[in-house]
Amino acid sequence: MNPELQRNLWLDATPRKLAFVAAGVAGVFAAVWLLDRGRHPYAVTFAGSMVFFATALAWAPRAARASVTDEVRAGSWDFQRLCALTPWEMTWGKLAGATARSWAGALAGLALAALQLASTSSLRHAGFWVLVALGLAVTLQASGLATGLIDVRRARASGRPLSGRAPGLLLLMLGLFSLAVLVWVRARVGRVLGGLALQASTGTPAAPVWWSGHAFGPLGFAALSLLVLAGWALVWAWRLMRLELQFVNAPWLWAGFLTLAGLYVLGFDPGDAAASPRAARLSAAAHLWAGLAYVAAFAEPADRVRARQFGAALRGRQAGRMLSHLPIPALPSLLALVGGLLVAILYVRGGDPGAAAAVLATLAFFARDLGVIAWRRFAGRGRQADAGVLVLLLALYLAGAGLGRVFGGLHGQALFWPSRTLPGVSLVAGTVEAAVAWLLAGAAIARPAAPRRAPWPGVAAAPDPEPSPASAPSWERRPEPPAADIPVKEQLDRLDP
Repeated sequence: MNPELQRNLWLDATPRKLAFVAAGVAGVFAAVWLLDRGRHPYAVTFAGSMVFFATALAWAPRAARASVTDEVRAGSWDFQRLCALTPWEMTWGKLAGATARSWAGALAGLALAALQLASTSSLRHAGFWVLVALGLAVTLQASGLATGLIDVRRARASGRPLSGRAPGLLLLMLGLFSLAVLVWVRARVGRVLGGLALQASTGTPAAPVWWSGHAFGPLGFAALSLLVLAGWALVWAWRLMRLELQFVNAPWLWAGFLTLAGLYVLGFDPGDAAASPRAARLSAAAHLWAGLAYVAAFAEPADRVRARQFGAALRGRQAGRMLSHLPIPALPSLLALVGGLLVAILYVRGGDPGAAAAVLATLAFFARDLGVIAWRRFAGRGRQADAGVLVLLLALYLAGAGLGRVFGGLHGQALFWPSRTLPGVSLVAGTVEAAVAWLLAGAAIARPAAPRRAPWPGVAAAPDPEPSPASAPSWERRPEPPAADIPVKEQLDRLDP
């Protein structure tokens, strides 16, 4: 058995703890039976769904994150990083072991809910919701472990103590993104998800989903999409675990995920209302890439040394080092910019230069936002810098556009907001603001950092090291004198200056 899995099972899935979980689940269903007495056909389904939500979608992601952050605060994470386990063994050992107790309650609630759902509607309907529940649970659980690893890397880079609270900002972004995906899928499947019970009982066929010119059943398509998303969440956690265990990640998997996500969005038919179907498809993919670039810009640690190493590799045209030190937001930002430029070209060919100028203005403000994020995160520290970035972006968009509208009318508003009425003004203003933001970001990256506090107890902190020049060859180095020829006092001074 995986040693990490076995250790977490010993700690989390003891017979006493499992007995408490079983008693809690049994108490919930007993209370529902006493209150309902069989009057409502979906009472057990509702109770099982609530149990699954509380255990698999709320408790399990927090436990997965704590499997890393608790080790860091206890001072045992560095010992785990030195073990002989592979990154994948460490990943699934923590995911399956640290959440075993929560999964025991979740599977019990899901099984009872699925049994009543299958008896009241259909086995296909129950199987669909089981797949959806499992896909969401694995996605959130793997994302919880990933956010814990991100918090560890960010604390190490910023020198701030690791917070014991859940990562509110990142989990909020993930929750909003998941909600947006579900709402979007609901719209794409022809509003049939809400009427699945009626269709299952009456036998009415659901409207198919048209993707890449082929018709798919909405039940299987939505369930398969969530399962694929769960698989990519596992890959995300595994790659972050590789970084923690001192492995180097090539950007190919990240590029593959971005490509597949873009192809997934490109496959949907925009409908008859779109003036240019190709431009609408490409615009949807560009918006997805831009959203991922914003999330990656906040998730990536503000590490000056890594940013300087990437700049040095870029100037020296060292392709291997440039790929190994490539910032995570770089690829989705590049894809969003290229996709936006292609959309603008399609609008120009379609005889709508105003829409093309509006797209270019939006891209300019997108580049400005990324520059503002980089500037404030490298100039500030930890969570305070993230909060300052959000406040600054809101001020630029809301307060700036509002004041510009009051004092300058539409021209003043176009200086701080991509305007469809005056796209030329917005394009020039966004380009100038983007250039200023990136100049400030470059100055913040090049500025030496002050001495930092240790991110967790027992680790000495130091200022950010500067990239050292290449050392001389071994045959040109002066040999060090043996320790026996060095006075004892000088040896002690070297050990403890």
